[in-house]
Amino acid sequence: MLKAKDIMNFITDCDVPPRLIDISRNTDMNKGTVLKILRTLELCGYVRCQGQEKRYCLGTIFLKYAQTSLSNFDISEVAEPFMAKLRDETGETVNLGILENNMALLLQKLESPSSIQLISSIGKGLRLYTSAMGKAILSTFSDDELASYIEQTTLEKVAPNTITDRNSLLEDIKLTKERGYALEDRENQPDVVCVGFALVKNDKLFGALSISAPKYRVEQKDLEMFIQFGMVAQKNIINAL
Repeated sequence: MLKAKDIMNFITDCDVPPRLIDISRNTDMNKGTVLKILRTLELCGYVRCQGQEKRYCLGTIFLKYAQTSLSNFDISEVAEPFMAKLRDETGETVNLGILENNMALLLQKLESPSSIQLISSIGKGLRLYTSAMGKAILSTFSDDELASYIEQTTLEKVAPNTITDRNSLLEDIKLTKERGYALEDRENQPDVVCVGFALVKNDKLFGALSISAPKYRVEQKDLEMFIQFGMVAQKNIINAL
């Protein structure tokens, strides 16, 4: 099984489907052993041999496995222990969301232990341009995707500092991409600040993480602490995906 796994990993990592000799050289197995394993993998549908050069690629059965895995995948379950640690470290509310219909859909929310709670609920959609979570998601968009989003979106003012100018939003998203996190200062709710972090692995966007707090409770040193701990949580969640 381990040898078969090594072979499939090598095939996956190759830009061009490898030949038998390529697999043998790069897995430290002799050609006879590799050929025997490949034939078994072919029978199972795990690899395909194609062309006159007999190059090997993964079988289409992995598409079925991937679809099943994604349909059963729950990012909330993966992220929750890291979110709980982040809430305890910061003392503030930690949120998890995904991109859905050009909104940041709130999947999970771990409340601050303080007496003041923020107005948000699981299942609620947040505007991408007003929220730290949403702007973190926008920072993963290609230039064309971002331009399309802005073209289709009315930048309505919903809080004192909501960004309603397209060029200002583009500058904000550019800065978010450069520094690796998004900031929200009374843009989605009055008197609320947030820091957001995109969750991207292998060029796939899984969602975004954010820390929310009342404005009066957040000084510059607190914001820097949110960013520091948030980036650690972001890295840990991505590694666990």
